[in-house]
Amino acid sequence: MRMLCGLMTPDSGEGTCLGFNIETEARRIRPRLGYMPQRFSLYEDLTVRENLHFMRRLYGLHAGESFNQVIEDFALGEFLETLAGRLSGGWKQKLALASCLLHQPTLLLLDEPTAGVDPSARKTFWAILHQLAQRGVTILVSTHYMDEAERCHRLAYFSSGRIVVAGSAEEIISQQSLKTYRMSGESLELRVEEK
Repeated sequence: MRMLCGLMTPDSGEGTCLGFNIETEARRIRPRLGYMPQRFSLYEDLTVRENLHFMRRLYGLHAGESFNQVIEDFALGEFLETLAGRLSGGWKQKLALASCLLHQPTLLLLDEPTAGVDPSARKTFWAILHQLAQRGVTILVSTHYMDEAERCHRLAYFSSGRIVVAGSAEEIISQQSLKTYRMSGESLELRVEEK
């Protein structure tokens, strides 16, 4: 993901992102994409408002431009004067995602966006992602949570920088020849005899 953003130079091969060469045209890629790293990367000693204003200025946006929309979309209004470091894990992730969307990117790269977040916050986060996808934002997510992977339209498993398998969840499952067994009956319990 960092190579797609132009933050890291590949040691071999070549690649494109949004039709641009990731090595020679990184400056043309950055304005069109939002990147959310796995670890919270905003300033914990700044308020939510200050972090969003800082990110707005980094993107070269004018005051008010998309700022109010992001606050409304992510229900951040009541936390504007709260230090980012005092937010729960779920609210930190929402703030990080909101900051990635200020400049209205066409591609969103999310690296383990819900790692360490409680199940309720994960559900809310994914509802937001589905809304963004419906608006036409392309989202690339890395995750170790298989229930999250199943929510995606297309999956790819990587090992040592290479794609091992790719396709929809159904296609990948059918390619693996996995079998599921189901048992039913009354009082099916595992009984361990005391020794």
